[in-house]
Amino acid sequence: MEFIKKNLLTLESIDLIKKVIVVNNGCNYDLNKKIKRFTKCFLVNLKENSGSAKGYSYGIKTYLKLKNSQKNNTNEWVLFLDDDNFIKEINKGALIKLLSTENREKQAYFCRRISRNDYYDNYQPVKYNTFLGFNFFKSKPINKIKTLELLPYSGMLLTKEIIEKIGLPNEDFYLYCDDYEYSFRLAKNKISVSLLDSCIIEDMEISWNKKEGNFAISVVTGDPLKVYYSVRNRVYFEKQCMVSNYFIFMSNAVLFILYLIYKNIKSGTRIKFKSLYALLLGLYDGLRGRLGVNKKFILK
Repeated sequence: MEFIKKNLLTLESIDLIKKVIVVNNGCNYDLNKKIKRFTKCFLVNLKENSGSAKGYSYGIKTYLKLKNSQKNNTNEWVLFLDDDNFIKEINKGALIKLLSTENREKQAYFCRRISRNDYYDNYQPVKYNTFLGFNFFKSKPINKIKTLELLPYSGMLLTKEIIEKIGLPNEDFYLYCDDYEYSFRLAKNKISVSLLDSCIIEDMEISWNKKEGNFAISVVTGDPLKVYYSVRNRVYFEKQCMVSNYFIFMSNAVLFILYLIYKNIKSGTRIKFKSLYALLLGLYDGLRGRLGVNKKFILK
């Protein structure tokens, strides 16, 4: 609750923000009572923790329903945020000037997140035939327009027109990589995403796959549920949207497995059997196209 409290306090203090849609994704406490004092909040309740895909999907549906019920739709922008990050800095003058002059159907933004500065500084366009983000061969970029790709939800700044064009998150992803697939649709629809420095976001919690410092180690030591859905969904997404040569794609898969074995032997990592099982099952299900909730891995 401390995370969302800090987030809401910040949002309440920014006069540019008129409405905050909060999705209660199966909290084990009375969220309505906790946020009652925040006047900008509109609460949407889900009966259980249904994953990020459904949570964001319901939040977006609620926004569209609210906007479509209003006679005068203003030129608003929608900022996506997780409960564990908040707006640290905002230059309101620069933000208003920029957003009021942009093409609302072809331009989106991503607020700079301090924890991801390395990603921005070393940004490389997404290329064909990568496997779990690894590519050991020379490949061409997928998208021809200049844009940021494969973005998390939190920090995305979109218009109603763009949201209606790209649709809702795919709820079959359940958890993890649904944000990458969702943001990837922007480039596929020739919508450019630029980095926004007039709104800075800070994370209050480190992502699970960043704690070990290397993904090849995290996937054999991390929470099996997180490992399974991260691997399954990423492999499925890459196979569906990023393959131009299946032989190269599968070659990258084999080389990734070899790299994973080498990296963990070299580091002396104590591999967890349940994590390894989740990894292998995730690889198999992702390649076979099996999405949805796996009963072996359910959020609580």
